[in-house]
Amino acid sequence: MAVLVVEDDRAIRESITDLLEEEGFVVEAAKSVEEALDILARGVPPCVILLDLMMPHMDGRHLLATLKADRNYGQIPVVVMTAARVFEAPGAEAILRKPFSVGAVLHLVEQHCHRAADEIAAERAKRATADLQ
Repeated sequence: MAVLVVEDDRAIRESITDLLEEEGFVVEAAKSVEEALDILARGVPPCVILLDLMMPHMDGRHLLATLKADRNYGQIPVVVMTAARVFEAPGAEAILRKPFSVGAVLHLVEQHCHRAADEIAAERAKRATADLQ
């Protein structure tokens, strides 16, 4: 299962990517909302998106609203990453307040990716049972 990291700060983006890859996750990383949309358009939906809210041009709120309104991507859990004290992020599954711990990132990614893997396995089993009947 892949994770999409959307973060304009290169050091944070690379740190999260390295951490998750060391834990065995496949990671796609984007430095902008536009790049994230391109990644989503060309690949398999990720099991979770880690999304920075404060970015130049289009911010994370724009991507979150776009994803939640799209029938292809609306079910992908989005974890918002922010240093802001006050913000709105309707549709976000969880919030990671910067600076966040390695454990917090891993916990949320594992939680959402394992849930996605379980749902895929259940759907495959359902189809296999239907094929046998």
